[in-house]
Amino acid sequence: MAKKIAYISIGVLALLAIIFIYRFYSLGAQSESTEVAGIGLVDGQLAACGDKPNCVSSTALDEAFRVEGFKLPSGDQGAFSSLIASLVEGEGVKLVKKTEEYAHLTFRSQMFGFIDDLQLLFNVETGKVELRSSSRVGYSDLGANRKRVEAIRKKILDAQVPK
Repeated sequence: MAKKIAYISIGVLALLAIIFIYRFYSLGAQSESTEVAGIGLVDGQLAACGDKPNCVSSTALDEAFRVEGFKLPSGDQGAFSSLIASLVEGEGVKLVKKTEEYAHLTFRSQMFGFIDDLQLLFNVETGKVELRSSSRVGYSDLGANRKRVEAIRKKILDAQVPK
């Protein structure tokens, strides 16, 4: 009898695991076809994050969503273009739109194919880049957007340190 209960338990757990994995893969596919809210500029600025903890922005007033923007080493449009080019070299990264002062990139996660949007807004006068990184689907991103922004900031800061 104990063996039968064990086999049933294993079967139920396997079924739950399959359902869980299927759900995540379907969310990844859904993120590709989801209409993107908050993408683009609103009155020349990045849109605010919503109320879900899957977005970070350097223009956010709420500390829960706030990250710091950063200044580019040379502070010119060439540096901004170089930054975009270096980001596009990453795996799963796609450039959606780029102007002299704005860029929209998507990042696709390797495992489940979730798509996140990164927007960069370059201020020519100050040489500073404001940014917004957000997930298209789901409630929480488990800190993925914040980690992405921090990795980009580290890349910029490392480029400024003389070797």
